[in-house]
Amino acid sequence: MNISKKDIEIFGRVLKEIGESITNDPEKILALINSKKNSDKQLDRGKEIEGTNFYELSKNKNDVELVDYFKSYDIKELKYIIKILKFGYNRSKSKETLLQYIIDQIKKRTTDVFREHNVKK
Repeated sequence: MNISKKDIEIFGRVLKEIGESITNDPEKILALINSKKNSDKQLDRGKEIEGTNFYELSKNKNDVELVDYFKSYDIKELKYIIKILKFGYNRSKSKETLLQYIIDQIKKRTTDVFREHNVKK
């Protein structure tokens, strides 16, 4: 692939436009950079959520400790936890309600389902 003088001139014009855009409105660039960082954090947090065994976690903690643990998640993350654990749809938009719903469901399933299956083995 050969790069011509015209290619370099066009690239220079593009760089000039980018430079002017940055100079005129640096907030746009900051917003773009921050949105990328937030997107990466959300992706990492999603992987963390998927890799967590919430049932095992609930066996080792009491209700107060579980509330403290789940408080670190925001509403979207709590709804994602409900989705991946297949707890069904929950219309609540309250963090406290979602948090309590998750804890109740985890405790029920740990007690009613998983321990019963482990005994039968």
